[in-house]
Amino acid sequence: VEWLSGYREAPWVAKCSKFFEALPDELKSDFKSLIHEVASGRSQGDKKPKKEKIPSSSPKVEIGHGETVFTMDAVTVIAPRGKWKLTLLKSLKLIMDLKDKHLVIEPSNIVRIISVPQMNGVFDFVALQLKEALQVGKTKYSIVLFKFSRKAPTKISFEASSKQEGFEVQEGKDAPEVLTSIWKVPIEKPHASIFSSSESRYAVSCTVKANSGSLYPMRGGIFYIGKPLVFLSRTEIDEIKAARGGTVGSYFDLCVEHDGTVYEFGMINKKEQGAIQGYVQRVAELRLIDEKKAGSDDEDEDGNVDDEEDSDFDVEEEGEAYCADDFESDEENLQEMDKQFGSDSDAEFDKEKWNQLVKTETANSDTESG
Repeated sequence: VEWLSGYREAPWVAKCSKFFEALPDELKSDFKSLIHEVASGRSQGDKKPKKEKIPSSSPKVEIGHGETVFTMDAVTVIAPRGKWKLTLLKSLKLIMDLKDKHLVIEPSNIVRIISVPQMNGVFDFVALQLKEALQVGKTKYSIVLFKFSRKAPTKISFEASSKQEGFEVQEGKDAPEVLTSIWKVPIEKPHASIFSSSESRYAVSCTVKANSGSLYPMRGGIFYIGKPLVFLSRTEIDEIKAARGGTVGSYFDLCVEHDGTVYEFGMINKKEQGAIQGYVQRVAELRLIDEKKAGSDDEDEDGNVDDEEDSDFDVEEEGEAYCADDFESDEENLQEMDKQFGSDSDAEFDKEKWNQLVKTETANSDTESG
């Protein structure tokens, strides 16, 4: 057929020709048009919808002369992964550059800073928890995690203009110290008075599903370096429980319900159970203080004077390192905690127990004051 001469090499030409000859004359014109569309690739069905391009960077920030405080080159970043160049501006914006990627962290977007040592003591981690996640490609990062070597400290290049304009320049300090002192936000650090493992470390090894990682129990919450990378704030923990782990007798699990999501940290060595249970009780104790403080704040709004001693526990507002004295409790309080939460069994707490304990403590206080 003459109109098919341009498609002689196509394997479907013979069948198409026979089908064309069998068609009524009134349909042949439409059939020709259809074959031409399909054969030339212009069929509407063959067109793939255009994918929306996902931005891999923040809008480019032009850095003017004299705006830079310092730069750090080839900083190891775990999330988002890569060797990034860091630039701090006098506006306290942190600029991160890697090849064609350009990220901007606004100071108002930083919720807290978390600073912990790696379990083997070779590296230090500094994490910035963000209100709004950064998007790099298809992945969103609500925590930016930096990794610094202790053996080969990261070089920090301070600009001379920073000194001239009175900006607090911290030459001589290592990178983790500098990063944790820039922004006035809460700083979360581990402390032995809150948690210390059987090997006197601030963290324990565990797994989430098939992924291994390090779990850091701290006063303000639980930080997990692994997949997923998360910080579970104490104020948003609904329930926490150290339970016996499945059929493997040498291990146990720590289950945490946080803001409606349950996280199960498994395969924790049995020798850490006492330390973890102690931490669970300590969190329950701190949550009791949170509840009592919230009640006293409500009273303060009605015209009563708030007790200044509660400020020792106002960590999230002050954002300072913590002293062991902040966490000491009298013997009666610890005994009461043992009664409520159990010292030898699986440690757990929930809101009902806290509320009950708050009511008891409040009633006792009212009796004593009366």
